[in-house]
Amino acid sequence: MKENATSDAEQAQLRVRQDQDSIQALEDKFRSATVTAPFDGTLYSLPVHMGDYVKVGDELADMANLRNVRVVVYVDEPDMGMLATGQTVQVTWDALPGHLWTGKTEQVPKEVVAHGMRSVAELVCSVDNNKLELLPNTNVDVKILVRESKNAVVVPRGAVRDDNGQRYVYVFSDGVVKRRNVTLGVSNASNYEVLSGLSEGDRVALPQDRTLHDGMNVRQAAEGS
Repeated sequence: MKENATSDAEQAQLRVRQDQDSIQALEDKFRSATVTAPFDGTLYSLPVHMGDYVKVGDELADMANLRNVRVVVYVDEPDMGMLATGQTVQVTWDALPGHLWTGKTEQVPKEVVAHGMRSVAELVCSVDNNKLELLPNTNVDVKILVRESKNAVVVPRGAVRDDNGQRYVYVFSDGVVKRRNVTLGVSNASNYEVLSGLSEGDRVALPQDRTLHDGMNVRQAAEGS
């Protein structure tokens, strides 16, 4: 009788261990089917659907903290020397005209890569998107403030001429234009800073379809023409 009782107890313990192993296997299977992100964020892309077959390593979803996004800027090779960490960037998006996002340069590139017919550097910027208006994977326009000059005298790029390295403009006064040599500072896509050669209030001629020369008589164009 004692031997039978011992055998029954061992069998019962074996069944308990088997049941525990089955429960553990089901729990592992359940956990493997539940995807948990390692950080808080916004799920902005879910390329798979219920019932899809996926392989190990397949991308199941894209998520990020969209209140602070990264923007990759393609900078032409000749401009790489002006880049530095912490420079101010301004981002605009054609889909939301009039909106402006600001940020800072984060990772300055160390090499150039081929991008179509261009050799470019990939500059990474961190941009504030607190209102969640700027969407992932969009194409945007970016301005990088590499140098700043306050209270500067500026002239349009189209007004500046070059004579064997000497930059000059034509100043308009009393119906006549006079050549004035200038020294230029920082610039952007539309204007030059003038370090010397002009004073605030000087009127600079902007050539249209005629070639100007020193001492030429001209008249001021009507507003809106």
